[in-house]
Amino acid sequence: MLDHIPKSNHSCVGQSTVEFCFGLFIVLLLFFALVQAVRWVVLEKIELRVDFERSLQTGSGAYQQLNPHFHRLRPLDMEY
Repeated sequence: MLDHIPKSNHSCVGQSTVEFCFGLFIVLLLFFALVQAVRWVVLEKIELRVDFERSLQTGSGAYQQLNPHFHRLRPLDMEY
């Protein structure tokens, strides 16, 4: 009954645009997660270095570093 109506190509173009936007959004989320992970690692290493330098300046040095609670891990800061 509806065989005589010509099909338009607009639905395919719209679908590919939506799929492209969704894929781009996922790529942006992955990039944001990568930046946050690198930021977390860098801040962790900076704090570890500061604690190490502080322990060398106080004079206790290696004895303080043998303490398993010498350095605390930095929280992930995943809340915005």
